[in-house]
Amino acid sequence: MRKFLLIKLLFCMFFPVFAKDEIPIWFKDFRSIYPDSEYIAQRGIGDSPENAKTDAAGALGRYFQTNVDSSIKTTMISETTDSNVNITSSVIDEVKIDSKVEFIGLEYTEPYYSKKEKKWYCVAFINRHNAWEQFKPQIEECKHTFESQLQVVEKEAELLTKLSIYKEVWNKGRDLNEKLEYGRILLPSEENKYESYREMVAEIPVRFRDIKKQCSVYLEINDDYGRMIISAISTAFVNNGFQVAKQKNDSKYIVEITIDDNSSGDNPVSILPEVNISVLSNNEKNNISIYSYDKTAKEKTVSYTLENAKKKAYSKFSSELETEVYESLNNSFSL
Repeated sequence: MRKFLLIKLLFCMFFPVFAKDEIPIWFKDFRSIYPDSEYIAQRGIGDSPENAKTDAAGALGRYFQTNVDSSIKTTMISETTDSNVNITSSVIDEVKIDSKVEFIGLEYTEPYYSKKEKKWYCVAFINRHNAWEQFKPQIEECKHTFESQLQVVEKEAELLTKLSIYKEVWNKGRDLNEKLEYGRILLPSEENKYESYREMVAEIPVRFRDIKKQCSVYLEINDDYGRMIISAISTAFVNNGFQVAKQKNDSKYIVEITIDDNSSGDNPVSILPEVNISVLSNNEKNNISIYSYDKTAKEKTVSYTLENAKKKAYSKFSSELETEVYESLNNSFSL
């Protein structure tokens, strides 16, 4: 009888060792353990514990990147349209999210091996409130940078200079929006407190457009052939949103265009056209150059007369000039 009791006791003591492994609750339903209201969580699978963790982190990264990217584009679409004027989609198309996803407060469950599936499983998760507290300083830093740039542009009186500064403010605003979109995923209730800054960023394209409307230009040129050069430069300004005035007195700025053919020889004659563009305020008290651009033809043109040399050279040169001046203006005075 004692021998039987001893065997029974030993069996009870060692039975847990041979018992079936307990399946963690998160394996069956990880959302019940990591509810969306408190956590951001994704499950991974792999042939090893490490691969399962990597897969879970990858799924989390894709979740963040997809949400940030789609939210930013939606935000930018809404920001560049108002009730009066429809802004073209070029601004929207420039919005790209290139930053790497950063995991703040990332944790993992203990990987679990499923004998039935013959795979390892793991859940990567982030506590929303903890992650927000760690991420908030980055938002604050972007916010202060944006505010500083905004103060600079508001103090600037010269309009073209104001436009160039607004371009930098716009870039800082997009950086802030990107941080806010990340923060919105972490904890929407806290991110919503920065809504006024989203509105400030949204106003920039409209302010920029209104200022640009005031920047009318009048073009003056010292030489040309068939208006090839002045027409090309005028088109570049118009395509960048500037109004080209017909009368000098109706303009805010004067665009001085100087052409030098650098001619040599007589019969035949060789020319290498060179152009200098300078934008000045149409104000004698403040007649300083605000923007300039220089270009020299890529090769010489030879002909038996100077007129024919200009005709041949200016045709190609004006086409190149229109493209390059447009790009230069776009880089300086467009969002």
